[in-house]
Amino acid sequence: MSLPLPPGGKSKTSTAGARSGPGSRWSVNSPWYTPARRTCSDSLIARRSSTKRFATSSPFCRSRDIILEIVSEGLDFYVRYLLRKWDIDVPVRTNRAIFEEGHVRIEYPWEDATCRLCGTCKLLRLFQLRALGYRTAYVGNGHSDLCPAIEADLVFAKDELAELCRIEEIDFIPFERFADVQRRLGASA
Repeated sequence: MSLPLPPGGKSKTSTAGARSGPGSRWSVNSPWYTPARRTCSDSLIARRSSTKRFATSSPFCRSRDIILEIVSEGLDFYVRYLLRKWDIDVPVRTNRAIFEEGHVRIEYPWEDATCRLCGTCKLLRLFQLRALGYRTAYVGNGHSDLCPAIEADLVFAKDELAELCRIEEIDFIPFERFADVQRRLGASA
C-alpha cells in the first residue's frame, strides 16, 4: 500500500510485498515522515486541513442523538492529530501506523479478511451498525467509499465518490462542505 503523497511529491514509499503478520505491511520512509520527531510535514496536514470544517459536525450530531464516527482509509497518526487539534472526540476506525527503526509498518485492524480492497472496511462497519438497528447516513468523497454507498440508507457524496455514484446509478445527495450535510440532516430530523 502506498501512503498519501504531498502535492507534487514522488513516492519513496513501498511495501515489502508480503505482510509481516495479519493486517500489517512494512514500508520504507516516506517523504513526509521524520523518524526522530515522529511527525508529518505541513504539506500532509494542509491536505487534510480542509476537513477542519468537520469540527462543527460533532456538536451538531450530539445535539440530535446522531452517532458520528470516522471510518477512514487514512492513517491514525494524522487523523488523531487533527481531531486533537480541533478538540473533536468521536470514535475512529482507521489504519494504524507503527513507527519502528526508521520504517513505517501499517496495520489494518478494521480490515475484512474476506476482501482485500481496503485496509479499513467501511462496508463492514455499516453492516455492524445496521445489525444493531441503526439507519446510516454515509458521507464520503473517494473510491473507498463506494461499497458503503451502495448499502447506506442515505448517501452524501462529492468528488470521486459522486462520479462513481453517477456511474453505478446510486442515489446520492451532492455536498461541498459539512454544513450542506448538516442542513439536510437537520431538515429531515
